[in-house]
Amino acid sequence: MNGYFNEGTEFRAIFEEAAIGIAKTSLDGYFLEVNNAFCSMFGYTHVEMIGLSIREISHSQEIESDRKILQELIEGTKTQASVEKRCIHKNGNIVWTNIYVSLVKDVDKNPLYFISANINITEKKLVQQQNEMLKNQFINFLEQTTDFIYFKDINSRILFCSQNMANITGHARWQDMIGKHDFEIFPPDTAKIYYEEEFPVFKGVPLLNKIDPYYDEKGEKRWVLTNKWPLKDKNNDIVGIFGISRDITEQKNAQEQLTHQQSKMASMGEMMSMITHQWRQPISIVSMIANSIMADVELEEQIKPEALLESMSKINLQVQYLSETINDFRNFFKPDNEKQIEDIKEVVAKTIDIIKKSLDENRISVEIQTPHIEAKIFKNELIQVLINIIINAKDAIVASSGKNGTISIKASQIENLIHISIEDNGGGIPEEFLEKIGNPNITTKESSGTGIGLYMSRLILKNHFNGDISWKNTGNGAIFTATFPANLQN
Repeated sequence: MNGYFNEGTEFRAIFEEAAIGIAKTSLDGYFLEVNNAFCSMFGYTHVEMIGLSIREISHSQEIESDRKILQELIEGTKTQASVEKRCIHKNGNIVWTNIYVSLVKDVDKNPLYFISANINITEKKLVQQQNEMLKNQFINFLEQTTDFIYFKDINSRILFCSQNMANITGHARWQDMIGKHDFEIFPPDTAKIYYEEEFPVFKGVPLLNKIDPYYDEKGEKRWVLTNKWPLKDKNNDIVGIFGISRDITEQKNAQEQLTHQQSKMASMGEMMSMITHQWRQPISIVSMIANSIMADVELEEQIKPEALLESMSKINLQVQYLSETINDFRNFFKPDNEKQIEDIKEVVAKTIDIIKKSLDENRISVEIQTPHIEAKIFKNELIQVLINIIINAKDAIVASSGKNGTISIKASQIENLIHISIEDNGGGIPEEFLEKIGNPNITTKESSGTGIGLYMSRLILKNHFNGDISWKNTGNGAIFTATFPANLQN
């Protein structure tokens, strides 16, 4: 051997025992000497390796770049070179290497051979490739998913998010969202909700299955089911949050429609009961008049025309009352197509007309203090809301005392807001239910209640009136207040 490998046992030992592959290569690219690590790297014995060319162990796509590098070293445009390249193992597998190569010259500066140090980086490269693949898949997922996906740092600023989330905030690319806060990209009302609901998450408590509002690209209000979890580092310290919000607007609307239908069915049951009460007396009167006429006929008594006309008039009066009752109930169940300007005083009066018989039979008096107040509303839907609240008040009174019940109805307007309060003396709402009622399937009635009435009333006011219902206990009962804007300017 010549050159470095013939200068003594010390260099020879370093060459043989080195952990990296070392090769001495001729100017035309053939291996002259290699160490054990180099042979092991490519799966050849020492005998097999000597005489092979660089070309024979290089990936086909690396051959031309190898030739250029060696040529540049020989021509002197480079003194040494470093390159990351693919080689081929004896078994055909790809071996990734980092190669550091230099040209050895004689005392007259004439090129003699190349010396290269070769480091096997295959495992590192595979990890990089896997990471790159995962990164690409992750980016593709963010760009394709219809869910709202987001990662935030400890300061609630976005690290990554789905393209769909970028779309609803007016950003062409999700990358443009990086570093932004909820208050910078969402309307103030929804940003406040998102920001405040994350406080417990940053303390380690996941947020699960919460229904949140959001506005789509057109500015229309929709709904998502939100889940958020804390992100932790290797020391188990919380460093951010991960969230998924999925649009459930269609499901929520379908559920509300179903609940609305259930509420309507419950109202129909109440209405049928009220029809029975309201028809009982007129039918009895008609029956009495008819029996009287039949008795006169059977006794062959002469019926004076005046008396017959009077009896017919009384019957006709009762029939008209029955017809008006049918119209009242038919109109109640007929959906409103658009809002109309209505007098709240008349709406309350019509509501009491519908359920008065039921209240009278339970000896419940009604006190009404409603001035003339105009509002642009869905009349029948407001009547349904008031009926639901009044029926609940009636049931509370009956369950509490069964007699001497009083329901007080008051209406007022403060600026653009209308307030209709319904107060009873039915003993009040049990403390354990004060914060729960108003949700589906929550009721204070032991056997007959479903909780749908109040829940549906709140939905109607929220979705169709931009209002809501509040409640509290009084000295001997409860008061429920429906609040909504008059909307006359619209």
